[in-house]
Amino acid sequence: MSQITIKRNANLAEAINNIGEVSPEAKRKILHGEVYVSKNRLEALSRASKEEIEAVAAEIEEGIYEGRAPRNASQIKTDIASDSILPEIRQLNAIISDFASSFNSMVRQLSSGGSVEVKAVLRSYIDQLEDLYMNM
Repeated sequence: MSQITIKRNANLAEAINNIGEVSPEAKRKILHGEVYVSKNRLEALSRASKEEIEAVAAEIEEGIYEGRAPRNASQIKTDIASDSILPEIRQLNAIISDFASSFNSMVRQLSSGGSVEVKAVLRSYIDQLEDLYMNM
């Protein structure tokens, strides 16, 4: 890894940590891919004033940060769908959203050297969803 790459990665980590000091929620959203902040923007934020970092963190918390769409575009579809569903289904929607979040967490764990057991659990989740879908 080149010295430039190492320096840039250090700047990115510093920016995320600076955001986390102001807003743990904004940091969580960045790290979970709920909001996208470009590497260039993060690098600039590593040198930014506290006020600028606070402004960006506030935008992220409020959901108005002008970055790229979240990696999980299905979350947007879920939010739109939840506005038009029957009240009886809202609880199921919340459960499925939590399930999807857990599933995504396990996928990240698996992709970063997770064990074979994690893969088996993920397969179990997929099977359960397929059963649910087939019985609808």
